[in-house]
Amino acid sequence: MHRLAGKNFASFRTVFLIIVILWIFVAVYFLSSGIRTESSTQESCGALSSAVDRLQRRTDESSARLRETLELVEHLKKQSKERGNQVPSDSAAVDIGLSHEILRRRSVNYAREIWYTTSKQLDKLRQKLAEDNKNPDKELVNMVDSIRGQLSNITLSLMVDLDGLGRVDGLAASNIRGLTQLSRLVQNRLTALQNPSNCATSKFLIVSLNRPCAFGCNVHHLVYCFQMAYATGRTLLIGHDSSPYSSWWERNFEPLSNKCNSTHAQDTHGNVHSENIQGTDRTVVCPYICNFDGKLGILPPAIPEDLATALNRFHDYPSVWFIGQLLYYLMRPKPHLQRMLDELLSSYGMTSPHHSPVVGIHVRRTDKINTEAQFHSLREYMVYVDRYFDFIDEQRRMMARNKEWVDDALAVGNSSTSKVVRQVFIATDEPSVFQEAKTEFPNYIFYGDTHRAESASVGQRRGDNSILGIAVDIILLSRTDYIVCTFSSQVCRVSYELMQTRHQELGDASSLVQSLDDVYYFGGQQSNPFEVVVGDTRAQRGELVHMRGNHWDGYSLVENVDGGGSHLIPSYKLRRRIITARMGNRIQQP
Repeated sequence: MHRLAGKNFASFRTVFLIIVILWIFVAVYFLSSGIRTESSTQESCGALSSAVDRLQRRTDESSARLRETLELVEHLKKQSKERGNQVPSDSAAVDIGLSHEILRRRSVNYAREIWYTTSKQLDKLRQKLAEDNKNPDKELVNMVDSIRGQLSNITLSLMVDLDGLGRVDGLAASNIRGLTQLSRLVQNRLTALQNPSNCATSKFLIVSLNRPCAFGCNVHHLVYCFQMAYATGRTLLIGHDSSPYSSWWERNFEPLSNKCNSTHAQDTHGNVHSENIQGTDRTVVCPYICNFDGKLGILPPAIPEDLATALNRFHDYPSVWFIGQLLYYLMRPKPHLQRMLDELLSSYGMTSPHHSPVVGIHVRRTDKINTEAQFHSLREYMVYVDRYFDFIDEQRRMMARNKEWVDDALAVGNSSTSKVVRQVFIATDEPSVFQEAKTEFPNYIFYGDTHRAESASVGQRRGDNSILGIAVDIILLSRTDYIVCTFSSQVCRVSYELMQTRHQELGDASSLVQSLDDVYYFGGQQSNPFEVVVGDTRAQRGELVHMRGNHWDGYSLVENVDGGGSHLIPSYKLRRRIITARMGNRIQQP
C-alpha cells in the first residue's frame, strides 16, 4: 500500500511543481515588462508587486485544488478497500517501457532548461537594475533575488522528483541490470575481436598514436579506430612508431590483444578509405577521422543497430555509452598503474561505492584559450558545483521519506537529512587554481595535485610524467560523481565517456555533466542534426537543424539543414537523434 501512496504523492507533487514554475514564468514576464516599459522605479515596483500578488492568489487556488485531489484519492482508496480489492504487493514487478523513459527524460530536460532560462534572464535583469539606476531600489532588487531563489528551489525539487521517477520501485536496479548485461555483451565481443583463433590469417587495422596533438586527441583517434575495427571485424593493433604516446600506452595499459601483435600484420597495404573499408585487404592502416569528411555511416555517433533498442531504453545518450565501452577495454590499467590509481582514489575518499559525493572539474587555462576555447573563471564552474550539491542535499531529504522513496538501488547509504560534505577534485594545467579555489570557496574541500598541473604545461606534454599526469586526471575525473568542464576539451569528453561505464554506482550517468561551452560531440563525427520536437517560428516540428552552440541560457544557435542561416531557438525544443549502423556482425565468437 505504501508504494501506491508514494507513487500518488510523487506524481501530484511533480505536477504541482510544474504548475508553480509556469506561474513564476508569468511573474518573471510581468517583471521584465515592468522594467522595460516604466520609466520610474516606483512604477516598476508596482508592476512587480501586482505580479507577485497574482502569483500568490494562483498558488492558494492551486493548493486548495491539490488538497481536494488528494482527498479524492484517499476516498477512492477507501472505497477500494471496502469492495475488497487487492492492492498489488511490493514484490509485484512493474516494467516501465521506452515511452515512459522518453517522456521522463524530456521532462528532466524541460526542468533543466527552465532553470537555465530564468536564472540567466533574472541575473541580466538584476544587472540592468543596477546599471540603469545609480541608486537601485533595494526592495525591487530583493524581489528579483527572492523570485530567483524560489525558482531555483522549485526546479531543484522538480528535478529530484523526476530523477526519482526513474529510480524508485525497482527501476534503478532494472536499469543497472540492463546496462550491465549490455556491457558484458560488448566486452565479450571486443575480447573475441581482439583475440582471433588464428593470427596468421586474421584481418588487422593498424593504428598509430602519432597525431600532432595532445593526449586526449590521440585517445579519441584510438577509440574511433576501435569503432572502425568493431564495425568491420578487424583486430586493432598499435603499430610500431616513435610516438611517445604509443610507447607510453603499451607500458601502462594492458595489450589490445593477448594473442596477436604487429609482427602478424607485416603485409600493410595502405590507408583505409571509404572504398576499401569493407574490402579484402588483410591489413590496413587507420587514417585520421577527418579523411572521411563525416560521410561514412559507421563513424561516431553511430551505434550498433542490434544494441540500439535496449540501449535507448536504459541510457539517454547511447553513442556516448558505446564510446565509453570501447575506452573501457582500451584503458585497462596494468597492475602498477592500477595500484597508483587505487592509492589516489583512497586518499580522496572515492573508493567506496557509496562514498560522499565528489564533483570533478577540469579547468583548462594554458592551451587554446582564445583560439578554440574561451577563458572561464573558477566561479563559473562553482555555480554548477553548488547547484549539484544543493540537488544532492534535497535528494537525500526526499530519500529519507522512506514510505515514498522506495526500492531505489542507487539510494543505499545516501538517505539522510544532514547535508553532505562538499568535495571537489580539480584537474587543471594551471597550478594557481588550487590556491584560488581554497581562498574563494572556504566551505569546500578541494583535492588534486599541483605537480600534475605543472607537468601538464604545453612544453612538457609529450614527456612521460606529463602523459601519466593527464591520463591519471582523466581516469580520476571519470570516477567522480559529477563533472563540470568544457566540452571543447578532449580531456573533458574522454572523462565523460569513461564515466558511462560505472553502471553499478551511477546507473545512467549521461546527465552527470555540465559543460561551460560546447555540447558533447566526437571530433570528425558524421553529421547528426537535432530534431525539432516543439515547433518554432523558424523551424517546424520534425525539421532537422545543425547545432551551432548551446548558450546555456535557454537558447541554442542552430542552422536549418536545408539552409536559411543561423538563428536562436529555445533549447528545450530540440532533441538528439540516434544513428545506427550494422556493426559487430563480422566478429567471430570463440
